[in-house]
Amino acid sequence: MDDWTRFTAQPLSGGGVHVWLSSLDACVPCPDSLSLLSGEERTRLAGMGNALQRQRFSAGRVLMRRIIGQYVDQAAQDLQFVRGDNGKVELATADGRAPLHLSLSHCDGHIGLALCRDAIVGLDLETTVRRCNRDMVADRFFTAYERATLCGAQPHEQARHFFLSWTLKEAYIKATGEGFRTHLDQIGFSVNRTGCIRFDALPGGDCDQRRWSFAHLELPDAMFMALCSPMGAIRKSAVRVHQMGPDGGAHLLHALRYCQTQPFMAPVA
Repeated sequence: MDDWTRFTAQPLSGGGVHVWLSSLDACVPCPDSLSLLSGEERTRLAGMGNALQRQRFSAGRVLMRRIIGQYVDQAAQDLQFVRGDNGKVELATADGRAPLHLSLSHCDGHIGLALCRDAIVGLDLETTVRRCNRDMVADRFFTAYERATLCGAQPHEQARHFFLSWTLKEAYIKATGEGFRTHLDQIGFSVNRTGCIRFDALPGGDCDQRRWSFAHLELPDAMFMALCSPMGAIRKSAVRVHQMGPDGGAHLLHALRYCQTQPFMAPVA
């Protein structure tokens, strides 16, 4: 059973980003916690036939409400959420100006929630144990440069290269709000051994790579995380990643910094 009532939000200053990670499979919301869900959320929950799906959905929504409620000083059950045109969950307010920007990501029983007061943020979580046809995804969504890098990597490094690029792409389209309307095969990423992120776009595309900054992190349990926000909106060394347990206890996993992206040394075409 969860004891997330113990949770206390950390101070989030301007220009900072907080990321909260948790395992949904380790969390079973107590019956009282389900009263925090909205009518629409309870309807969705009732329509799920799979027990694991129901458990993960309810745990994720209760956790999200507990965390965000603390940051905006509002009762968890009173929070209202809306979905943008691309399906991104946003905090609804009477004046339409969100006091908190958020990005939500789910991955194989794990949840990630990124919060920022001053700027939009995009978050993606992926795990290398996720079943997917990496070659098919790369053929469709990767640039020629990314595909060449992937093919040239040692077999034991290919999954790492794939998920580094993929999480950065997903974080980008979550931040921009364009979703898969973005031509992902026209934007490319590379991360060198020092952690420098290289980002470029094919000529004629609609992406201005100078507008965006990124952070990435390799997590335990073969997981990758990436963040994206507008360039200059986030202070350097202002990303704090926390792990939250089912008892409401939390600890700081990492303190990150956003990288000012550099253009590729080689063309992405």
